[in-house]
This record gives sequence, C-alpha cells and structure tokens, in this order.
Amino acid sequence: MSSLLRSTKFVRYFAGAARTLILNSAKTAEANTLLNPKSLCAANSILLRDYATKKSENLEPLLQRLDSEVRRNGRITKRDIDEVFDEIRAKHDITSSQSLLVIRCCGELVPEELPEQRTLLVQKIWNVLNERGVPMDVSHYNALLRVYLENEHAFSPAQFLEEIERKGLQPNRVTYQRLMWRYCQEGDVEGATKVLEKMRELNMPVSEPVLNALVMGHAFHGDTEGAKAVLETMAGAGLTPSNRTYTLLACGYAKEGDIESINKVIAMAEDKDAPLSDKDILDIVEYLAIGGHENKVEQLYTHIRKSVGYNQDVCNLILRLLNQGCDTTAKSIMKTMSASVNIDETGNFFKGSFYVKHLIKLNRPADSIIKSCKELQEEALVPKALLIATEVSLQQGKTELAYKLFNELKMDGFEIRQHYYWPLLTQKGKEGDEEGLLQIVRTMTTENLSPSGETLRDYIIPYLLKKDSPQNVIIKLQLANVPVFHSARNVIVELLRKDNIEAAAEIALRYRPKGGFSIISPMLINALTNTKDIDSFAKIVHVLSSRQPNTEEDTPDDGPERSMVNEVGRVVRQAIKALNKSGLSENILQAVLDRGLRIDVASAEEIEQIIGDNMTTDISKLLSSLTSSDLESAPLEASKLPNNKKKIKFPTTGESN
Repeated sequence: MSSLLRSTKFVRYFAGAARTLILNSAKTAEANTLLNPKSLCAANSILLRDYATKKSENLEPLLQRLDSEVRRNGRITKRDIDEVFDEIRAKHDITSSQSLLVIRCCGELVPEELPEQRTLLVQKIWNVLNERGVPMDVSHYNALLRVYLENEHAFSPAQFLEEIERKGLQPNRVTYQRLMWRYCQEGDVEGATKVLEKMRELNMPVSEPVLNALVMGHAFHGDTEGAKAVLETMAGAGLTPSNRTYTLLACGYAKEGDIESINKVIAMAEDKDAPLSDKDILDIVEYLAIGGHENKVEQLYTHIRKSVGYNQDVCNLILRLLNQGCDTTAKSIMKTMSASVNIDETGNFFKGSFYVKHLIKLNRPADSIIKSCKELQEEALVPKALLIATEVSLQQGKTELAYKLFNELKMDGFEIRQHYYWPLLTQKGKEGDEEGLLQIVRTMTTENLSPSGETLRDYIIPYLLKKDSPQNVIIKLQLANVPVFHSARNVIVELLRKDNIEAAAEIALRYRPKGGFSIISPMLINALTNTKDIDSFAKIVHVLSSRQPNTEEDTPDDGPERSMVNEVGRVVRQAIKALNKSGLSENILQAVLDRGLRIDVASAEEIEQIIGDNMTTDISKLLSSLTSSDLESAPLEASKLPNNKKKIKFPTTGESN
C-alpha cells in the first residue's frame, strides 16, 4: 500500500483531479456517512420521515420504532430488525424504499451483535427480497456495500461489481467509493488502483471519502508515513482534511499503540480547525484496545469533552469492546459516563444493566460472568450487577448460570423465591425437555422450595400432560419429591381446565386429595357447564368433602372454622345456577344426595330462589333431604384406574436428555 501514492502515475492523477475537483455537499452526503454513525443515524431518520406516508399500516409502527430507537439511543437491536423482517416476509407488497431502509439497518446501528451475525442478517434479508422480486436499483447495492464495509465482511469487490452489471444496473460514484474502501481495508494496492483509474475514466471527482479510504488503507496496515502523504496530496488537490481524516490516521497509530503520535495528530487537527469529536476519540480508544494496548487508553480521556450524545456513544463502544473481549477498557470507559444518564429510566437498580445483559448475550462462561458482576459491583459501576444478571439469565432460560447466580445471591443474604424458577420451567416446557423440567423441580425441593399449587398448575403440569397420562404425571412428580396429594389436586385442576371432567373425577377417586374447594371449584363449575357431566361433578365434590383439609394451599374459607356442609352447599348452589336453564337442577341435587352430601340451609334457600318458577315438589323434597342433619355421607367409590405399576425411567446423572 505504501507505494500507492508514491508512484508518479498517482501524483499525476491527483494533480489532474485537483483541477477538475467538484465538491458537491449534496452529492457526497451519503458517502460521508460511511464511518460516521451519527450521520448514519440522521440519514436513516430522514429516510423514515420521508417514507412515513408510503408504508403499510402493519409496518408503520415498526419502522417508527426503529426511528425512535435510532434517535434516542443511536442504535437498534437485532430483535427490532427481526420483527420488521418477519413483517416484510409475510407481505407481498413491499416497496423498494422499505427494503432499502431495512438493509441499511444491519450495520453499525446494531453494535450489540457481532459483525458476522449482522452480515448473516443482511444476507437473509437480501435473499428474501430477491425471492420476492422486490425492485432493487443501485442504491440497494450501495446500501449492501455499506453494511459489508461496516461489518468488515470479506467479499470480492470485483465479483460484487460484476453482479451489479449482470443486473443491468449502472454503478455510480458511491459504488466505486465503497469498492475503493474495501480494497483499502484489505491493503490491496492493485485493486485500489483499478478503482481509481476507473473513476478517472468516468470523470468522477476525487472527493474526501476516496482520500479517507487511502488514509485508512495506509494507516491501518502499518504505513502511517504513506497515510500522511495522502494528507499532503489532499492539500495539493485543494481539499481540507476533515476531523474524520485525522481520526483515521490516529486510529492507525492506535493499532500500533503509539500514544505520542496520536496526541500529535489530535493537536494537528485542532490547529487545522478540524477538532476531533468525542466520537472520534472513542474510535481511537477502540483501536487501542483491540490492538492490545488497553493499558494506554486512559491517556486519551483528557481529550474527551462529554458533549451531547456522549453517553450513548460510550454505550455503543462498550458493546463493541465486549464483543472483542476488551473488558478492561469497557469498564474503564464506562467510568467516564455522566451518572445521570448512566442510570436507566427505571432508577438506580438498573444502572449499567446494558453491560451485564451483553455479557450474558455473549454466552460467557458462568464463572466469568459472576466474576465480572462482582467487579462491577465492587467498583460501583453496576451496583446490582448480580441481580440484573440473575434476571436476564432467568428471562433467557440459562439454567446453569441462574443456579450459580442463585448461590451467589444466597451467600449475600438474598432470599431466592419460588417465582424465580418460573422462567426456567417455562423454557424447559416450551422446549419439550421433560427431564430438564423435572430436574428443576428436584432442585427446588432440594432447596426447600416445594412447588406451590400455582407453580404446578401454570408451569409444570400442563407441559407434562402433553406427553403422558395424568397418573404417570403424578408418579413422576412424586419421584421429584412433590407430595402425591399436592400434585394430584393440581392435576385435577388442569384436567378440569381442559373440560376433561371424567378423567379429573377418576384421579380424584384414585388419590383422594381432600379439601381445596377454593382452588378446584371455579374450574369444576366451568367444566360442568361445558360438559353437563353431573356424575363426574358429584364424584369430585364427594372426594373433596370427605373430611376437613389441612393443607397450606387452602384458603381460610377451607379451614376448620367453616363447615364442610357450607362448602358443599356453595358449590352445589353454583352448579344449579350454571345449569338451571338446562333443566338439570333436579339431576344435580339427586346426584349429590345419592352420595350423602349435606348442604346448609342458607344455600338451599338460595337454590330455591335460583330455580324460581321451575320449583317442583320433587326438588323441594330433595332440598329438604340435603339439609337434614340425619344425612350420612356414603363411602367413596373405588377408582376405575388400575394401580400403575409402570416403571418410569429417569436419566441418571450425566445421562443425556
């Protein structure tokens, strides 16, 4: 690369270019955004504003949200783009402008993703657009080029150019500038030369982006003298180097760890009335860090002014540094952020949460994450780092990490509560990982956190019943140290929720989980309403009322102070109310009487009111018998379910799922 500008051919070329140089700010605005994310954000925002009247209703809020995120944070997430992509993939009327916007969002605007992941994302989008036959012009190829450059994706500029020409499109000045940039990224003298010659052949002006590419090409490949020669060439061509030009030169020195030369470049930029911005200084910091000179980055902090937008620039830099494994610099630069902005909108608890979340996103080893969180807490950078890490690990279903974080929190005196396990159970359930789910249950019981009824009903039993019979589910939970009566009661609730009242009745008769009216009654009445299965209803009420319960899950209404007669009366009254219009009131009362179940007088009177004009002598006699103190409960029926002697195999420790 060092020979590029030292040849007489290029001296003559640039001398001639100086005479024909055209500096049109309107034409070069897009090219100047190449390595300037602030300008890139503004450009995308303008595009969104202009496009607002063209987009479809479903896509509009998604694109507006992208605009809002770019304005507020200077970045967007992959999830944001995925949502837009899903909408685009589902529609058949996507415009050229829509597709152009989404392509442009796959580069530096997504700093939390690794460059290679961003490239895969844009290629996925590109393929779908081609499959759909979405009209694309040279602007789309230029946008793809920009994303490739921002992601430092390895591609052949020559093949890229051939692809454009095969499509019958005419490459423009921006196309050649970006192809030039790629050759310079690679240090390819011959390729850069060909592009320059082609631009001259087409009478294209040599603008600042081209010369900046040459500065970068020299500086980033160890030829800082060659980079300085480009500055001289720019002066000869009547071009004044911008702050971006000086930043690229300083970044070249940063890769070598040459702080003295960096400071000289910064001073030179000041003298030339092109002072480096905070963003420029942060770029230099980044190249120092990834070049292996993290011990020198703090020497540049004196040049930071903390102007508007500084904190968001730092956030974006930290994400990139963590991607590169430069944790020391990430923590160091975080200390320079203004405290007022370093705290999220929700308050101090989430201060620095983006840092911890990204550590977990990168799938760092659990011990490494815990170590980093402790350091962040000790240095008061993220006061609640361990709590934030725990929350994120639970949200993402990272079981191993969550367990280790639980242990750390317990050592700090923090109480681990049952609902902390819910996201983990949900994750295993959705994955269909039955053994993983049961292992979490065993872990909970080992930690003296036996799953509550809510946990069983909402996060465990529904997933287990998808693969096995109710009876086997109860056995599996028993082997996971859940009491039989407890799991049986909640299996009944889940079966009733699915209107499988007959199966619920058989489980009730088999395991006889007495009590629990407050938990079972709502689902029981609903299932009865939908199925009209009065016999199964009566069987379940018979089991529940066979004696007073004494379990922690029952509410005070189920306690000793309330007569079981009242409980039966209440549920029978609800059943009559639900089925009165169906003319089944007498059937319900008869089924309850056949099992010797008493109801209280108050409930009987309310039932009379519910039945109203449909009251008959037979119903009156039934109510009289049901309220009689002489009525004795009949023995419970035997379950039709066989004794389950099926052996349920559980993997031993170390056995795969």
